[in-house]
Amino acid sequence: MLPFPRLLKYANTRTPNWYSDPRTIMAWDSAKFIADVPFQDYCANTISIDRAGVGPNPSLNASYPQSAYGPGVRLSGAGLMAANSQIPSSTWTSSFTVDMWYSQTSTSNIEFIPFGTYRAASANDNKYLLWFYSVDGQGMRYQNNGGNNIRPQANYPIFTSTWKHIAYVYNSAANMNYFFVNGVMTDSFPYIVSQPITAAYTGVGGHYNSPSTTTDSIVERFRIRTGAIWTSNFNTSTIYP
Repeated sequence: MLPFPRLLKYANTRTPNWYSDPRTIMAWDSAKFIADVPFQDYCANTISIDRAGVGPNPSLNASYPQSAYGPGVRLSGAGLMAANSQIPSSTWTSSFTVDMWYSQTSTSNIEFIPFGTYRAASANDNKYLLWFYSVDGQGMRYQNNGGNNIRPQANYPIFTSTWKHIAYVYNSAANMNYFFVNGVMTDSFPYIVSQPITAAYTGVGGHYNSPSTTTDSIVERFRIRTGAIWTSNFNTSTIYP
């Protein structure tokens, strides 16, 4: 029979969670989400609704296929944001990685912001947004302090109602930006991110000016980490511990 100390040792061992990487600074999923009110994410950030009431507030997906990790959160035209008092805007001039599972309620054109840091009603010189606006065929707009870098829509094959893993990586050491869909790099380009000093919120969102009033974004396991986690293709089966 094994001695009790050994049994206790193994009884106290915990399996790492998907958000347990020490580089994680923001992480939530449908299990953490609470509709219509602020909630705490896995990093103890308070996540609030941006533009609450402008359109439908974010809600738990109950009508469309679920991801492998949960039903997902239907964003509609609002965002889920942490105040920059919790995550300072200086974070975004160093390397960082944003990843999530993404679907939408139909294949129609849609606006979607997979990452944004900005101030409400701010001018273009106070933000850093990754902004999909598929209706005009221009693909991804990277808006940073007055700049507007438009990338080809063909590089961003995400506007489908099937679940897919998407990731954006900024590598400040090389001044390179990368986008991945299901672990495959679909776009890369040089660009130096400048700090949006007056930005007040950071997170993910739909867009209240969406060209489709019937198509919503659905997100599961939204995560931001410091560091350039991926700079080449990767296997999505290895992204969690």
